[in-house]
Amino acid sequence: MVKGKKMDLKKALELFESDPNIVAVWENKEGKIVLAFKKKPDPKTLEALSYDNVIIFVSGEIVPLESLLPVAKSKREEKFRPCPAGVSVGHYKITAGTVGLCLHKKDGTPVLLSNNHVIADSVVERGEGGKIEDPILQPGPHDGGTLEDKIATLYDVVPLKREEYNLVDAAIGKPLKEEDLAYFDVFEYGKIEGWMKAREGMEVTKSGRSCAILSSIITSTNATVRVNYRERGTFTFTQQIIVPNPFGQPGDSGSPVIHGKGIVGLIYAGSPYLTVVCPFEPIKTRFDLDIEEIVEEGPPPPAPVYDFEGKLLIRQHKGKAAGWLKWWIFKFPISLDLDIYQTEGEVKGTAKPRKAEE
Repeated sequence: MVKGKKMDLKKALELFESDPNIVAVWENKEGKIVLAFKKKPDPKTLEALSYDNVIIFVSGEIVPLESLLPVAKSKREEKFRPCPAGVSVGHYKITAGTVGLCLHKKDGTPVLLSNNHVIADSVVERGEGGKIEDPILQPGPHDGGTLEDKIATLYDVVPLKREEYNLVDAAIGKPLKEEDLAYFDVFEYGKIEGWMKAREGMEVTKSGRSCAILSSIITSTNATVRVNYRERGTFTFTQQIIVPNPFGQPGDSGSPVIHGKGIVGLIYAGSPYLTVVCPFEPIKTRFDLDIEEIVEEGPPPPAPVYDFEGKLLIRQHKGKAAGWLKWWIFKFPISLDLDIYQTEGEVKGTAKPRKAEE
């Protein structure tokens, strides 16, 4: 027993490297070390890990989230020209994933962004996978896409590395026609304006081929994960973003993960209990993408509020109830604004409106 002692992240990473049953490890803001296991650990392992700050859970195996089966017929598996993010796409040899974003490189080249395993057939350094100029189909093959639906060819890819930690699962395709892409447009979400750095506790939304629009809260931005790419082997990623499920499902690989008007990263892997997102900053840097950083600021000022008769309402009192909603090992911040309003006419002569900063 090691009760009363705390495990540091270095020790946790050593355990991760030595035990293939551990598929993810991260440290949260509270200093807790989270260890995700593929299968339930044996009693001896549990005994050895009984530190005060260690949380253990069984996540299941982490795998890429390309499509396993065709989804129920939806608009997202249809052919789009111009093509936005959030719809079906795939290398001609795979099943289907999701378009991550359409934008330009800084040299002006138009590109379609998604995962390596979605539009490049899991290119491995000095090994297997697709080739530059391979066809990219929209929709993907599982959704009826054929060579007649070729929207782009493979232009560049970040190969997966077996001997080193990986940062991203990403590739870009060059469209056959520049006008075939809907730049910065995300299906059923709208236009984005730039990219953002992720943070623990950030609320994010994804737009994906299989599960459409879903929102959740980032649990970690510093996770190290082990992903099983089946016939390609197992690869380790570091500095990854973790979002609890339901968020990403098979077919959602490549989906843009967004906060407000900024893309935070791309979904690429997951298990029954968590989704793994690779951060956008190294993707932007590697492909020299022309997209501006959005620095997260405080919440925007509240929009005007009107009653059912169209009268402007003036806020007279404001309060807040805040706390945490806990689900298993995941913790979600929640807050409730308590506002009392009066119509503009009632306010005059009876109460003094609060200053804007209140």
